[in-house]
Amino acid sequence: MKASKVDKQTYYRGVRMIPYDLLKEVTIAMLGVLGVVLILSAVLSSPDVPSVTLQSWSKADPVDFLTTATGELGGSTLVATYGPPYNSGSAAAQSWGPLAPQQWAGVHVPVNAPNDFVLQPLTQATAGDAALAAALTAYRSASGDQQQQWLTAYATGLGTATVATDGTVTCRQGPTGPCRC
Repeated sequence: MKASKVDKQTYYRGVRMIPYDLLKEVTIAMLGVLGVVLILSAVLSSPDVPSVTLQSWSKADPVDFLTTATGELGGSTLVATYGPPYNSGSAAAQSWGPLAPQQWAGVHVPVNAPNDFVLQPLTQATAGDAALAAALTAYRSASGDQQQQWLTAYATGLGTATVATDGTVTCRQGPTGPCRC
């Protein structure tokens, strides 16, 4: 069979043609999509909630803040006992039956909750505060058993603590050493 050679003009004869601008079409489509995205982002955007800082937490709920700090000092919070890769605890270690892939890698980012979250920040705050510096020195120089006794008495006192209008916390507890409300 022989292929016919028909030129373009002959092939399209009788077919109505209109000029078409692809760039114009793409530009209009992109502007339409941009408009829809902007409208949806304005309508469905997330609320502007201010971030929670340690300062705002300690002012909003000072008893909860002190209770958490006491738990961090005592090593009883979830952060203090989380497990690999942060520490050797196993309170939140994940596993699938006998397989515990979280344990396999070991501790890579060691977190010492009492020191990192309570003692170190308080040490930095001792500049110009002799009473705080003396309390930290007394706490650090005490034995582990003595520290636990103080923390237990302090935590018990926080259970009945009240907050004054100026934000100071008062609680009734036994001998708490340098840990004071």
